Amino acid sequence: WEPRIIVHVPSLSYSEAQRTTMRSLDVRQNAQLPRLCDAAAAGVDVIYVAPFPLHDDVVGYFRKVLEIGGVESPEQRFKVVVPENYHRFPPHFSLATLLLYSPRALRRISAFCRGRAAYIVPGVVGPEDMRLSQALRMPLFGPEPRLARAFGSKSGARRIFQAARVNVPPGAHDVYDEPSLLARLAALIAAHPDVPRWLVKLDDESGGRGIAHVDAAHVPSRAKALAARRRRESGHPPRPPTEGGEGGEEGEDASQARLDAELRQELAELLPFRAVLSAPWLYRSWAEFVVALGRTGGVIEASPGDEALVSSPSCNLLIEPDGALSLTSTHDQVLSRYSFVGGAFPQAAVPAGAICEAALAIALACRDAGIIGHVGVDFVAFTGAEGMLRLWAVDLNLRLTPTALSFSFFDFLVGGAFDAATGEYRGGPSGENGQTTRTYVMSNAFYHAQLPSVRPSTFFSACRHRGASFDLVARTGTVFNLVDSFSGGVLGMLTVGPSRLDALRRFADGLALIQQQVGPAVARHDASEQALHDLTFQDVIQAVRSLATLAPSDILPAPAEHKKGERRALVDAEEVNEL
Repeated sequence: WEPRIIVHVPSLSYSEAQRTTMRSLDVRQNAQLPRLCDAAAAGVDVIYVAPFPLHDDVVGYFRKVLEIGGVESPEQRFKVVVPENYHRFPPHFSLATLLLYSPRALRRISAFCRGRAAYIVPGVVGPEDMRLSQALRMPLFGPEPRLARAFGSKSGARRIFQAARVNVPPGAHDVYDEPSLLARLAALIAAHPDVPRWLVKLDDESGGRGIAHVDAAHVPSRAKALAARRRRESGHPPRPPTEGGEGGEEGEDASQARLDAELRQELAELLPFRAVLSAPWLYRSWAEFVVALGRTGGVIEASPGDEALVSSPSCNLLIEPDGALSLTSTHDQVLSRYSFVGGAFPQAAVPAGAICEAALAIALACRDAGIIGHVGVDFVAFTGAEGMLRLWAVDLNLRLTPTALSFSFFDFLVGGAFDAATGEYRGGPSGENGQTTRTYVMSNAFYHAQLPSVRPSTFFSACRHRGASFDLVARTGTVFNLVDSFSGGVLGMLTVGPSRLDALRRFADGLALIQQQVGPAVARHDASEQALHDLTFQDVIQAVRSLATLAPSDILPAPAEHKKGERRALVDAEEVNEL
């Protein structure tokens, strides 16, 4: 790479219908300040476009982080640009749109980049990002808006997965109305009666907002579907009628048609009452959810159920403009109501070679479709009925994901290297066998109601006193992701250790410190708070408990040797429950 300027525009350029239902959109867009760590590369300067003026505490914190990482004169290596008209437009306007309507900010960016190679790294790509690229005369390191719309949807993701020939859950895509939903879901239940749960996902939603699920146990005719499958598997055909035409059983086609009709009728009756909506503050009833389905389309997807679920691993990939592919990181994700809460690097649920092969096959299919830039793939790993570990690809994110951003932050601080083939990261001080292993636990941005009452300087002084800081020699410790000067009550945290156990304990210590300095965690009281803040401090505490029960694969028994749904605890229950 030649010397260049990277212009980071972390715009969430979703559709207007989505953005109008996203409270605190500006805070969400500013949760990616670790993008500044790109300034660590030789010859690279960074322009970060912020949705609002950043407090001196925030800029000073990241300037100090860059100094810790070895960046000389960091104040000369990055610039923060704020659209001067950010306060003149409705709060649902995307950052890219605000920048387009701020000519002074556009001129500043052009002046900084004059005579040097520069490109834009977007967030969620929309039409406004392409207009911004044209206005600044800079290439966009991301998919074209038409490709982002076509393959960034849930139906588009399944098409990419099918092209990659990776395992996907039984399901259907391009579902646009309730009759089609009922018919296709009935056919799926008849064909896969052992699936315990079925999801319906809206095509254009993200963050777990547009999901409804129904447990198959509530469907009475599922038992008939199970019996029919057992009969087929046993090789017993329907009993033919006697010569008089009486006493026989229906033919297979007629029996299947009658079963499908019964399932459709039962689903029509039970879905309005039994379907569980992941975001009831957004879609208040099944009827509202169906209206949204008709507007955007969606998919039906099998879910292995909580008992069989082992982990929700994810992979981050990079597709260069010249077509080069690379797997940059893997994580075990923790989800709450299908929304991302936090994760641990690297993933430990699936053999590294298997998940690497699946992820690269998906990246190749994305490249063949014309996609470049950052790509994230979500999987589910579960124990199948035969007792073997299985992996399904379930979602595609055509953007720089929170886990990809956390890895960039971690990699900048540790200065090691990730081996995709083994799934290990080596960094820190060298030992007898070379550099040691490093891992981390993270949550990108969570809300704590009492955080605005605390001064950042007081909080970080307490962190240093309690040892919640980063050790430059050992390359272990704790760092924070500041979104603003605590005024919005949002904070992120990343803890690094030589093992997941160590990183998890550091994370638990950090949460305990936050509670001591800021106040106790308070659960959500109403739907309005949930709409305002997708992720609360209480959610993060639950995430730590979940990660504490997920053991790395090197200390787990082989899939055939452990019982279905069994997990081994890494952290003593009392240690976690102290939170």
